[in-house]
Amino acid sequence: MPSLPTPSVKEVHRWYDSLQEAMKSIAASQRILRIITSDRSLDTKYTAGATDLITRQNVSVGADSPSHIEVNVPVWKIVMRDQSLYFFPDRLLVYQGGQIGAAPYPELSATCCATRFVESDGVPGDARVVGTTWRYTNKGDGPDRRFANNPSIPVAEYAQVVLHSKAGMNFLLHCSNLLATQKFVQGMSDYCSSVMTAQVAETASANQSDTAAPSLTPSALEGWGWAAAPVLLIAMLLALWIGPRGSYLAAASSAGLSSPEAMQQPFPQVRILRQRGMQVVLAVPAGTSDADLRRVLDDLRVKIESSRFSELGIKTAKSVPSASTGTIFVFRTDGTKIPPLAPSDATLKWSHNETTATLRQPDGTRIPAFGSTQ
Repeated sequence: MPSLPTPSVKEVHRWYDSLQEAMKSIAASQRILRIITSDRSLDTKYTAGATDLITRQNVSVGADSPSHIEVNVPVWKIVMRDQSLYFFPDRLLVYQGGQIGAAPYPELSATCCATRFVESDGVPGDARVVGTTWRYTNKGDGPDRRFANNPSIPVAEYAQVVLHSKAGMNFLLHCSNLLATQKFVQGMSDYCSSVMTAQVAETASANQSDTAAPSLTPSALEGWGWAAAPVLLIAMLLALWIGPRGSYLAAASSAGLSSPEAMQQPFPQVRILRQRGMQVVLAVPAGTSDADLRRVLDDLRVKIESSRFSELGIKTAKSVPSASTGTIFVFRTDGTKIPPLAPSDATLKWSHNETTATLRQPDGTRIPAFGSTQ
């Protein structure tokens, strides 16, 4: 079976130019909104006949790269209230507060369909009015004559866009310009398909040349000056995301283990993987037993209740040095990455009144870590 040809630098540039044209298409919409919530209407007579109550937020689209990253190609973004999507040549970056995620284009999908919306805020100039309703309707969808103040409300046609990734990213947008939005979705889908084809071709080419001499010829993607930017970004983000790193080796005596046998037992090494406020993620070696995990939790309890956070490597705010409430999630792992939505092996929570901890059992249930049989 013949292998797919590896794309040239010129061809990759042409693909990216088409992605930028797609972004210009969606930016042409006079009104772009993100759908935040959608609830069923209990009585359509009082919701202008609408069957769903939708909460929307304004969205803007433009060409602008994120701060602290130097690029030599245009980068387009979709800006929402609390999130921003940056369309780099090789992947989509999602910014949310101090967190940043990446979604490769081969794992992205974009779909579009026409939808109707009862537009009480006025219809944008590039949207089509497809009907009329009233603030209060009767069973036949006509105006309810019981209400004197019952103005007519236009029903507008919007393009409904869904941006989805295999990792779980999901954004729902309403765009006023249906035709322009359809061009965006088509261009986005074509670009994702092209990037996937290029990756398959380069992988096949690399497999065929495994036994050959190493080649110093750069690939099409490596020929772009921006290629180093995402790598540098990821390194920078890991430093920000992981937060304070290090390890501490706690003495068994501080965990309340006073017997000679306990003093001779090696204490599991504990590493801080991540900290956001007083939400802390810790790692212990993958082979740590439940008994040793209890020792770790007991040691954490002693230090936290005496406000010795610095000994654990946990940062506290200057304004609230005591950190009176918080949670620690403990994972058994030899790496630095925790799978998304993975349940913690142990959890310790503290507040003004008490400190509690639980251990996860093989069947997924949790049992108290303090006072249970070891």
